[in-house]
Amino acid sequence: MTYLDDDQVERAGAGALRSAGVERLLAEPFGELHDVSAPQSGRFTALVGDSVHTAGRLLTLDDVLRRATGSSRTPHGLLVSVPNRHQLVFHRPVDASLLGAVHGMLKFTVAGHDAGDDAISPHLYWRPPDGGRLEQLTRLDDDVLRVRIRGRFAEIVEQLMGRPPR
Repeated sequence: MTYLDDDQVERAGAGALRSAGVERLLAEPFGELHDVSAPQSGRFTALVGDSVHTAGRLLTLDDVLRRATGSSRTPHGLLVSVPNRHQLVFHRPVDASLLGAVHGMLKFTVAGHDAGDDAISPHLYWRPPDGGRLEQLTRLDDDVLRVRIRGRFAEIVEQLMGRPPR
């Protein structure tokens, strides 16, 4: 592995380096998709691979979605987590099963995070429908991971639960 200092990054160009990194990531073995059942009729998908770069596919979510479902559309955003280097977990909200998926993903993510040396994050994130920046949905309070439903994500939850937005 090679590390570049700021001068080297500036000379090569951050955009060019990112493009090369994504190209190499896409050339890695994809891994296996597992459809996981969660409580309350929720379901989510776990991409699991031997490559230590499997979780790095967070950078190529649209490609992952196309391979997993045939479409990268996320009209209600996307729940995602990266418990460890070998797992990328996601759920495309479409109905009231969203809350069951959140519960199941949280348990799965914490277990995957706590299972070994390759831990990345126990947190759940939401990518808005416009594909913008990930928003962290969980926080650690007194050693308990809690989900925060607020802002635009709260509006999506209310919409999918059949409640009119406030």
